[in-house]
Amino acid sequence: MRQVDVDNQAMAALKKVEQTIARKALSRVSQKSEVGTFLKQHAPGIMTHLSDLLQDVHTKASLSHKRAILRSLGVLATHIGRSVSNIAPQVRF
Repeated sequence: MRQVDVDNQAMAALKKVEQTIARKALSRVSQKSEVGTFLKQHAPGIMTHLSDLLQDVHTKASLSHKRAILRSLGVLATHIGRSVSNIAPQVRF
């Protein structure tokens, strides 16, 4: 599978998660909802989870899986923007 396809699938999945959480919170999701805003709200938890995966806290991850996690951190930082510097210290190696 090409990286562009993987990126598009990941963005579609994030939008579905965002919409599901918004519905549960009884709020309306506009058509122009920003994934970056959604990710920014949940960034500390996401970073903790990814950091745990990198450190093999719960399960042993393969090297290729860890590489994918590291790539995802870059994409996450791109979508969150400059405020990622506030949560970046949460990643432990």
